[in-house]
Amino acid sequence: MDKLRVLDEYQQPWDMKPGDVLWNEAVAAKNRGEDPIVMPLQHLVMNRGWGWWTVLEKQRNWAEKMGIPAIDEEMMPISLEDVPLPVLRNKLQLFGAYATRLEAIVGEYIGLVIALKDSLGTAISIGTTEIDDKKMSEKAKEAMVLESSETLRQTKRQLIEAEALLATAKGMCNAYGKAWDTISRQMTAQMSEQRLASERVS
Repeated sequence: MDKLRVLDEYQQPWDMKPGDVLWNEAVAAKNRGEDPIVMPLQHLVMNRGWGWWTVLEKQRNWAEKMGIPAIDEEMMPISLEDVPLPVLRNKLQLFGAYATRLEAIVGEYIGLVIALKDSLGTAISIGTTEIDDKKMSEKAKEAMVLESSETLRQTKRQLIEAEALLATAKGMCNAYGKAWDTISRQMTAQMSEQRLASERVS
């Protein structure tokens, strides 16, 4: 057993390996027959912390589940002149479908980021107005409000992850848009060459 998956109360997965500070606790829970293994988010955060590695892990998981691959040399050959026209047509359809799907995902994540920002900002503003300490800066008050609320900390984390996924989706969408344009230009060039060749023969 080299890895265990633990869920928090928000059903977010936390993968643990031997040597993790909570590994023995997770193993004990598995041995008790707990399935799934669930630990409070506050317990996980206090013992393990969380940082950019969780955002990167979420990006990898998201990309795998989405089913839209990153563009590599196999998908976009460097020498497009050698690619037959029927293959280019298939690639054009594929890239167009991927770009359309990514545009929809971008729109979805823009809405999610706006909603999280608005809800987090409103909650923090309400919390800071209740702190009657004129010597404290606004940043210090915001930090105190976040520290006092597990829900707000979770919302902040979700916002950071959603912004990272939005940036990833935008980048992939832009890449597939450029790939579509490139293939389209190459198809036009090949079709023009075929037409000219046909005219010369006739």
